[in-house]
Formats: sequence, C-alpha cells, structure tokens
Amino acid sequence: MSSHHPSSSVPPPVIARRVFVALALCGILALEASAVAGVILKRPIPTTGIDRLVLHNRVGMIRITPATTITAPAVKVRVRCRHGSSGFSLFGLFRWGASSCTRVPHGLRVVAARQGSSLRLGLVNADGVAPRHVRADWTLVLPPRFGVRIHDGVGKVQITGLRGGIVLHVGVGAVTLRRERTRLLKVHDGVGTINVEHFELPAVAGLVRLHSGVGNVVLRLAPIPFRPHGRIDVQTGVGHIAVQGLPCRLARLRARAGVGHVNTSALPAGFHFHGGMVGEALSGGSGPGLDVRLASGTGLISIGFADRHCR
Repeated sequence: MSSHHPSSSVPPPVIARRVFVALALCGILALEASAVAGVILKRPIPTTGIDRLVLHNRVGMIRITPATTITAPAVKVRVRCRHGSSGFSLFGLFRWGASSCTRVPHGLRVVAARQGSSLRLGLVNADGVAPRHVRADWTLVLPPRFGVRIHDGVGKVQITGLRGGIVLHVGVGAVTLRRERTRLLKVHDGVGTINVEHFELPAVAGLVRLHSGVGNVVLRLAPIPFRPHGRIDVQTGVGHIAVQGLPCRLARLRARAGVGHVNTSALPAGFHFHGGMVGEALSGGSGPGLDVRLASGTGLISIGFADRHCR
C-alpha cells in the first residue's frame, strides 16, 4: 500500500511574486544607496545690517536653530546625488526612468547675495548655475532676531527659536516649528503635516496662518499673561486640526469641519455648535481680541482652551 504525503512545495505563482518583490526591494535599496555619498559645504553668515534670510531649495531638508555664545551664525549644506522620482534599477542591469545624477558635480559652492537687509542664499555649480539633480540638506545657525523666507520643493523644514517673521512655502514635506516668538508666521504646505509647538503669541497684534492641502495641522500655544490681539487662521483640505491653549475670551472663533466633527474640552459662554448632514461648526466670541478661524475640508477639529474658568 502506498501512502500519499502532502507536498510542501510552493506554487509557481507564489514563487514568482516573491522573486518580483525581492528584486523590487533590491532596486529600491540600490536607489537609496546611490544617494548616500556626497559633499559638505560650509560658510559663515554675516549679521551686520541683516535681519532676514531667504532660501530656495528644490529637494532636501532644511533645519534652522538659534545661534548662541558657543555657536556662531553659519550655514552647512550636505549635497548628495539623487535620481528621478520614477527611476530605479535592478542590479544595474535594468533601469526604469532616466538616472538624474551619477556623482555630485564639481565646483559646488554656497553663494550669499545681500539685498537691503535680506541675505539670499543659494547653491551653484562651477558655471554659476543651480544644480538640478542633487539633494541639498541645509543646516543653518541664525541669530534669534532673524526672520526667514523659505521655498522648498520636496523636503522637511524644522525651525527652532526665531523671533523674526517666518514665511514658508513647501511643496511636499513635514514642517515643524518649536518655541517661535514672532508677529508673522505663515506656512503653506502642499502635502505634509504642520506642527507648531510652544508658539508664543506676540504682545501686539500678529498673524498666524497655517495652511496644508493634505495633512494634519497642530498648533500649541504657550501660556501668556496678557489678552492677545491678532488673527489665527488654520486650514487643511484633507486632515485633522488641533489647536491648544486658546484664551476663552476671543473676538471671534469660527471652526468649521466640512466632513467631520468639532471637539472641545470646555465650551466658553457665548459659543454655539451648528450641526449639519456630515459636518459641524462652532462659532462665538465678541469684542476686541484674537480672531480665530479654523477650517477642515475632511477631518476633525480639536480645540483646547487655556483658561480653567471658561464659563
């Protein structure tokens, strides 16, 4: 009598899928490895008569920290080769998408051009032209009084401890700001989260405008000993909004979720909810003070008030 044992072999379609996944992973790893090597450029930043820095970057991270008695104002850029967004290869034999860069161009340098009280930074090659197929990661140490205006195509932006005006335009990437104290904060992020931690509202009227096309927006306000004036405008097309530390007495508060709900830990007197078919709104406030407008196309809105006695 013959006995039949179950076969432990893997069906050919499963083997084919595993091989394809392994090859794809190897291709992605090869792509990442090709962007590791690079060069580091450095230069000091002049401060006399300068109060704002302007930077345009195509691809790469931007990190800004305040100068101290130990750290002098300076800029450091790590430049690496990068490939096109759709390009990857399998063991160097097959290639999809044109390779954008095989090595970092020679003669790269950081240029600084002064225009009035602004300093414009840029990265150019030996011919004086901005390189197109590189990733540039910027690390800047600036005086706390400086303001910044940044345009970044693809990459993260992290800023800590500046008091000058901050204007950011980011195509794709997360934005993180900590311990800022400025009268002007404007962030527009096409795709990415915006996280503002321990933001100090100014003693005089200021403007905070945080806009994300797709991404969550978080704004946490630091405690203040005065009644603030000015405007806070937070919007996202797809994503959640969280604002913490608002004073109970506001000139106006309008929070509207197109598809979602508005949540609050405490509801001050004079504020009212308005329900809809799929969305919800909260409005209230009267008199002088802070004007707050929050809007989410699809997502929740969470509001936290700083005062313990809001009623």
